[in-house]
Formats: sequence, C-alpha cells, structure tokens
Amino acid sequence: MKFTTTILLLLPLLLLDGCITYEDNPECSKYKYITFEELEQLEVKVEAPKEIQKSGKIVIYNQLLLINEVGKGIHIVDNQDKTNPIKKVFLNIPGNLNFTLKDGYIYADSYKNLFTIDIRDLENIQVVKKITNIFDYNQYFWDWECSYDTSNGIVVEVEQ
Repeated sequence: MKFTTTILLLLPLLLLDGCITYEDNPECSKYKYITFEELEQLEVKVEAPKEIQKSGKIVIYNQLLLINEVGKGIHIVDNQDKTNPIKKVFLNIPGNLNFTLKDGYIYADSYKNLFTIDIRDLENIQVVKKITNIFDYNQYFWDWECSYDTSNGIVVEVEQ
C-alpha cells in the first residue's frame, strides 16, 4: 500500500517536469535559431588552427590527424613528427558531428547537409559537393534543455 501511495504522490511531479515550456524557463531565451533556408546556405570555412575544446572522432590520413570538434568542424594536424604535432588548419563545419575519409576526400555532415571536401592539397582545400537536406535533424541528439517547434528552424547554439 505504501508503494502505491508513493507513486501516486510522485506522479504529478513527473508529469509537471514534461510541462515546462519555453515561456516558463528563462534559459530557453538564450537559444540561437536559424531557419531552414539559412541552414541550406551554411558553408564550410577554412580557418586558422585553433584549440580543441571538445574532441570527437579521430581519423588518420597519411601523416595527418583529422580530429572532429563536436558540433563545430574538423581540425587537421600534421603528425609527421609524432613528438611535435603541428596544427595546420580548422575546417569550420557548423553542426558537424561525424565524418569519414576516403582517397583524400572528407565526407562531413552539417546538421541536415552533407559536404564532400577535397583535402589532398592542404594549401588548396576545396568543397567539391554539397547535398542539402539529406539527413533528418534530431533536436534531441544535441541535448538542449528546452523543447521547441522545429517548423521554423533549428537551435544551433545556446548563448552564454
């Protein structure tokens, strides 16, 4: 009998947890959205090397290490001298979670899009193909604290 009473007392609390809305949580106002039209316009940017904040997958290609920065892009590191790796470039790929590499071409996701990037010449990195809307967007993968309506766009970051 006590178990049933405890469950009945806790049930409203569990139900209320799922009822917290955007308006109820001021943290939700810090979410930055982009529209699906803006999402289709996202491009890969070749940038100067930067510090790795949250690493993901690591792939070895010849003497290079390709290190995924979860949600941000790919670091390319020259690992010819294993005692002194040299950061060469950062590929800024918004929303990048995963990538693969074949014959000098990176295949990288960017939210709902897929990029093919030629890295055979690090001095002349080129995006050779972009396919838009190839992936379903899963808002829950990103572990956002608030739920939101995806009909107008997606959350891309939380402002600090």
